[in-house]
Amino acid sequence: MSKKHDLYDLPAYVSRGNKADQSFWAKDAVIALLIIGLSSLDAITLYTVFDRVMYQSQAISIILTLGCAITLNFLPLIAARFIHYYRYQMNGVHIWTLIAIGFVFLILFCSTFYLRWETREISFSGVEASMVDVTGQASSLESTDSESNEAIAITILLGILPGITSAINLALGFFNDDPVKRKLEKLKFETARLRNQQTIMNAARQELDQNWLERLSALDEDHFQTVCEEIRQTTAAIKVRARFMLAEKLMDPDSISILTEPKLTE
Repeated sequence: MSKKHDLYDLPAYVSRGNKADQSFWAKDAVIALLIIGLSSLDAITLYTVFDRVMYQSQAISIILTLGCAITLNFLPLIAARFIHYYRYQMNGVHIWTLIAIGFVFLILFCSTFYLRWETREISFSGVEASMVDVTGQASSLESTDSESNEAIAITILLGILPGITSAINLALGFFNDDPVKRKLEKLKFETARLRNQQTIMNAARQELDQNWLERLSALDEDHFQTVCEEIRQTTAAIKVRARFMLAEKLMDPDSISILTEPKLTE
């Protein structure tokens, strides 16, 4: 199938112009990568907990980890879109819808934080270990106690990390997922496309409005003159060739002079 080429690139120019002042982090591809990366970060921190406390199959731990991570990062995107709906009074979104989304998110976030807090003893046990240095001497190492300040600080950090990633997703969704702004950009692109089509149709109409009878008559006259000139040139070439062949046939100097005289005169 042959590729279609537009006569004008105005719609593409408008599309690029709408995104000219857009920051790199606000582009759709970058946001998609950020969401995937943040969800993976939450999944890693949650999987360490599920893998230790659950005694079912590993597949169940992976499914629960992915479900919680995706939900924690996808709910803020939904909330950002519904905030815009509430701002513009679109799709019948009310304040209680936003409250319900926030309540569901808080339940899930608090549950993961509580799970992380209650399982810190598993991660920070008091098991001792020994390490041999380069001199061959053994030194005793003791893991961090679950009630120490270091263990509590790390537990709090890992517990609030899903909340931080969710806040980032909420900000990205709010600044980049404005339905009215997207609708305006789409209308600008569609307007440019229609103007492009209108220009093409106007050019076609102007071409059709020309006096085709005069143009065809002039074209026929040009073709007729061209054919006549070709006939005259062909006739002259045939005459010259005929005189030459007749002179070769007669082989008489007087006849040759007479036959070639018109050619020399011309």
